[in-house]
Amino acid sequence: MEGKFVGGPMAGVSVIGQPNIEERRLDNPGLSTVCSNTRDGYSKVVSSGDTIFTLIGFTGLYFVLGLLFLYLVGREIGHGPEEEIAVNEGKAPAL
Repeated sequence: MEGKFVGGPMAGVSVIGQPNIEERRLDNPGLSTVCSNTRDGYSKVVSSGDTIFTLIGFTGLYFVLGLLFLYLVGREIGHGPEEEIAVNEGKAPAL
């Protein structure tokens, strides 16, 4: 069967949610009605200003998280390693 994963125990999983898989084959002459053109790929609702604002917001958020990470790592490095706790103080090691 063309375009279908047929091996393994999960063979039927590849077609779940694709009831019209035969209509989406590349050799189908009616494919242009199923797929959209690139020029139709933009949103008519979300403006470019909304996109820029969101991009700047997420960039700022990750910048602050990066600074927090560097601060916490620097603080841990500044503290140094933990001191060892002497379990057998003054006693001979157990064999």
